[in-house]
Parts: sequence; structure tokens; C-alpha cells
Amino acid sequence: MLRKIVIIALCLVPLLTGCEEEKVTEVIRPVKAMKVAPADQVSTRVFPGKVEATSEVALAFRVSGQLTNYPIVMGQFVKKGSLIAALDTVDYKIQVRGLEAQLFGAHAALTEAQLSYSRYSTLVADNNAARASFDQAEAAYKSAQAKVKSLTEKLNKATIDLDYASLEAPFSGHISAKYMDNYQTIQAGQPVVKLQDIENLEITIGLPDNLVIRQKELQNITVELEAFPGKHIAAKVKELAFDAEPETRTYPLTVQFKRPKGISFLPGMAANVTLHFAETGVTVHYILPETAVVANAEGQSAVWVFDASTSSVERRSVTIGLVYSNGIEVTGGLKKDEWVVTAGAHYLSAGQKVRLLSSGK
Repeated sequence: MLRKIVIIALCLVPLLTGCEEEKVTEVIRPVKAMKVAPADQVSTRVFPGKVEATSEVALAFRVSGQLTNYPIVMGQFVKKGSLIAALDTVDYKIQVRGLEAQLFGAHAALTEAQLSYSRYSTLVADNNAARASFDQAEAAYKSAQAKVKSLTEKLNKATIDLDYASLEAPFSGHISAKYMDNYQTIQAGQPVVKLQDIENLEITIGLPDNLVIRQKELQNITVELEAFPGKHIAAKVKELAFDAEPETRTYPLTVQFKRPKGISFLPGMAANVTLHFAETGVTVHYILPETAVVANAEGQSAVWVFDASTSSVERRSVTIGLVYSNGIEVTGGLKKDEWVVTAGAHYLSAGQKVRLLSSGK
């Protein structure tokens, strides 16, 4: 009996030893972390873009007809008010002359109706004419007035249509496209040419949110055509949209500039836009992924900082700035080159041992 007890006790020794070893083994949680570095506080930023004409329009007639005068050629410079094209005006002139003749007759009829109305007004007042005769004269007078008014409106429209048969340049520019051939019959609103003002040009670029908030620090803008490297042209802000593009999450900024003499800056050419910012008032800040920021016991923003000497983490309160499309701005509480946990932060505790899975910037 004693022998059996000894054997059982010896068998239990390995099991107890195993349990004791499990108790002392510490679980080291794997986490992702990044080495923080100050966010880019650029004094200049360069954006690619495409040159466009500030004023560009497809010109069309407001009336229909046959094109009989089409004197312009591609690339031609035309001054404001210059003739671009003209339609056959024979039918429009006939319409104007016919309405003029009708209006002349209507004015004569109106004069006669007015005299008759005046005469019957006097007669009725003296009881020398029947009331029915006065009413008839009054109706004829009003009808003559209405006809003159209607014919006057028709003549005005016909005169305007005759003017619309000539297409003139609304501003000085160059002919960049021709859509018709002479003697074609075209409809109202059908494009005839495209006119561009290539003396005043513009480029639209997309600004990220961290530069939009620095717009007041923007000192100057220069444009450089890729075909003429080293030649910088001064530009200015035309407009900045406050709605981000859904595809790029950037804000459209349009800059405009004068075409320099001796350089063929033309719409469609590739160019670079350089924005020059003032460096005064720039503070060091860091951009962290949203997953890196947690809340401490007081509800304040905090991050887990990795200590390489102990392979453990400590929770540190930080000051949060703006939220960008690429992360959260931290303006206080961190130092350059410190390691911050970016994934698994919600499952950590103070002093916990961790193992880095990967590192970022």
C-alpha cells in the first residue's frame, strides 16, 4: 500500500511542475507601432496641373439659317466685336420690311380710329349720337392700338433676329476650333467656333486639407511650364472651393496669370504650380492614425508609447489638433523618434510587455 502511494506521488510531480511553469510565463502581446516624426511643415509645395484659358466659349448663332460668311481661320486672333461668321439675311430682311409696311398701315388706321373715337365722344356728351355708335368707335380705337402694339413687338423681334444673323466676338481672343463649313445650314444654338482668351490663363490644382488651413500663410504663387523649365511666372489666387472633391478629398484651387511675352503658354500644356508659404508661427506637430489615439481615465486623448529598453508601453496624454484625411494631428505630448502603438491600443495596460510586429514612419 505504501508503495502505491509513493508511485502516485511521483507521477503527480511533473504535472505540478508544469502548472507552476505556466503561472510564471508572461504573455507578450504583438502590436503595430510607428516611429513618429514631425509632419511636413513645407515652405513650398509643387502641384502639377494643366493650363486653361480663363475665358473660353463655344460661339453659336441665336437664329437658324445658311452660313454665307465664314472668314476666320484656326489660331486667328480676333478683337472684341470682330465678325466671326454671318448667315444669309435675305429672309430676315424681307420679314423686317414686311412688318415695317404693316406697321405703317396700322399707324394710319390708328390715327383714323382715334379721330373717330374723339368725334363720337363729343357727340355722345352732347346727346347728338347713339351710345352704340360711340361703343363701336371705342372698340375700333382699342383694336387699332392693340394691332400697333403687336406689330411693333414683331418688328422689334425681326430686327433683333436680323442682328443675330451676324456672330461677333464677345471678347478678344484666338480661334481654337471651327465646327462648321461655309454654306452649311445650321440651327440656333449649334456651335460654330470656339474662342479662347490665351492672354489670361489659369490652372486648377487640388489642395490637401493641411494646406487649405494655411491659406493665410500663402505669400506668392509661381507657374512653370514643363516645356520651359526654369522660367517662373507670377500668379495669383482666382478662387478656392470649400467643398472637397469626393474622389481625391482635395480642395480645388484656381490660380490665374498673364501669358508672358515670348513664351507660348497655350491651353492644354502641362505646368507646375508652386505655392510659397510663410514659415512664421509654424509649430511642430505629428500626424497619427486614428487607431493610435485612445482615451485615458479622465476622458482625455492619449496614446501608448513604447519603451524599447523595457519592451513595455506607457499611456501618455496628448494634445489633439485637427483631424485630416490621413490621420489625427497631435500638437503636444510627443517627442521626435518616439514609438507609438498604432494597432491594438485598446487592449493594452500600463507597463505591459509588447512585441512590435511592424514599424512605420
